[in-house]
Amino acid sequence: MLANHLGQSVAGKTIKTMLATVIYANPTLAAIRFDDLIAMEDADKEKEVRQQMIAAMIGQASACVDVAFGPSRKWSECHLPQALLDFWKLLDARLVKEAAKNPALTAEQILTARKNLGFDLLVTRQIYPFALKPAQATLTTEVKTTRVTSDMALPVLVTTFANTISGALRESWPAFCADALANFDA
Repeated sequence: MLANHLGQSVAGKTIKTMLATVIYANPTLAAIRFDDLIAMEDADKEKEVRQQMIAAMIGQASACVDVAFGPSRKWSECHLPQALLDFWKLLDARLVKEAAKNPALTAEQILTARKNLGFDLLVTRQIYPFALKPAQATLTTEVKTTRVTSDMALPVLVTTFANTISGALRESWPAFCADALANFDA
């Protein structure tokens, strides 16, 4: 249910547009499949190809993070869907309420749980799988997503894009989460 909200949000549309941009700008890299990497039988060549992919998309991944978490990593600047943010806030309040019932938990442990809950909900369960859906640009430049099936292997570029976004989000998480939790507690 929340994935539908992500797809309609500015953050979701940005992720799909940036993925389509990376694919369009790098057709040779986009054509590489995991089987192609395995067939290389040269670890250095495989590492070089993966580094080329990351270099080709780092700007687009950064743009996705700026839109998702805001350029200053502030709650008020993020463009994630409100339904997802409201759900996170609701789950966070529930976690705090339940944790307060356990006197053995320290404030630090509760804070860690709150940070982990938010990252798991937003990045691990929403943004990362959403970024794994390959995008295809049509002649009208409208971006459409396709559902991946077991018969269809993902290009390495798509998984590298999702991993790169996830890594960039992880780096930005402490600042964004701190601001969000301060907002929750206000």
